[in-house]
Amino acid sequence: MTSNVKTVNVALCGAGIVGGGVCQIIKERQEVFKTLGIQFNIKTILVRNVSKKRDFELPAGAKLTDNVEDIFSDDSIDLIVEVMGGLGAAKTVVFGGLKAKKSVVTANKALISYHLNEIEELVNTFSKDGSRFAFEAAVGGGIPVIKSLQRDIIGADDVMQVSGILNGTTNYMLTKMDQTGCSYEAALKEAQDLGFAEADPTADVEGHDARSKISLLCRLTLGVWIKDEDISCTGISTLTADDFEYAKILRSKIKLLGICKKVNNGTGAEIYVSPVIVPISNTISSTNGATNIVEVRSKYLGTTYYVGAGAGRFPTATSIVGDMLEISLNKSPKPFPLKQNLTQHTDYPGRFYIRINIRDATGIIRTVGAICENEGVSIHSVLQIPITDKQNVPFVITTDETLASKVKVVVDSLEKQPWCLKRPVALPFL
Repeated sequence: MTSNVKTVNVALCGAGIVGGGVCQIIKERQEVFKTLGIQFNIKTILVRNVSKKRDFELPAGAKLTDNVEDIFSDDSIDLIVEVMGGLGAAKTVVFGGLKAKKSVVTANKALISYHLNEIEELVNTFSKDGSRFAFEAAVGGGIPVIKSLQRDIIGADDVMQVSGILNGTTNYMLTKMDQTGCSYEAALKEAQDLGFAEADPTADVEGHDARSKISLLCRLTLGVWIKDEDISCTGISTLTADDFEYAKILRSKIKLLGICKKVNNGTGAEIYVSPVIVPISNTISSTNGATNIVEVRSKYLGTTYYVGAGAGRFPTATSIVGDMLEISLNKSPKPFPLKQNLTQHTDYPGRFYIRINIRDATGIIRTVGAICENEGVSIHSVLQIPITDKQNVPFVITTDETLASKVKVVVDSLEKQPWCLKRPVALPFL
């Protein structure tokens, strides 16, 4: 048996939380890997500070280095695992690794979504030399959604829409606000205290993390790459406890979703990130805490859900080690198997929820109705919870189906009214 085991020399780039998880899984699962014909040898670990103490046991014989050229110039290294994060040094590792004709596994959704065309070109150029590229951990942490889409769905089915809770931090916060009635600020502080949110939470709470992930899912499922900066993105920082009270009245939950779907009879693509009003009849609405979920709607399968831990040491590391195995066994699928020439639509139809905070006065509903009528927006309902402060009254209108662009004009007009206390919040219904 031993003579049939292939040793795969690995360079691990990054020795933080996820890097430590990779080392531990490889150590504990090595005997299982050998039954598959593979033995991983973590030969080199790239770190910023070689003298820093790690919170995990370093693999026996592994060399710590702060010089990436030690990896590129080592012909014995077969596989590079990038878990550094960011767009600087990580780009050097991924691009340089592919150019050095080594296979690369990464969890870096931002790097891939920002440089997807360049990465695809490198992969296509060097795949003939045996280089492979895998990124299961970049979306959904430990959820095996990428491989399932690459291998099982894209070829056999026609994906029409993908909707996902793609960020565990914001889902934890929204769950807390929904279940306890606490403020956004209180939910953020608790998420930071528990280690879910960073000291600077911007990437999570403003939707940037989810935006990079839905960009990748759009490229995978619809076959079109839409750059992060071209994706409409609204975060959760403007939400208040009132929104969750109104959501209950609407028999719905509020979730931050990344959504991409085909429009115009399959010739166009629509993509955005936003808090969304999700009916409680939809499985997404009951996905709470730091859990992620991806809903795929396709022509033949109908609706499929992928649910699980979206981040953390071992969920993320599990996906990375899975990619390492597939590459080493020559079973890894093509990273982006589908390519289509779809036109991006920046406007999209739907029903909308609009929360308006006002200073109580007469004639406000009439003015709101006139503004909506002027823009051709039909009001479906007007909702108002009991008034507790006449100087700050939150009330809500919901619309019939209209265009997002029209809702924006309505919101712009409402914000200018003397009784409007702050910019109204507009959320689409799923």
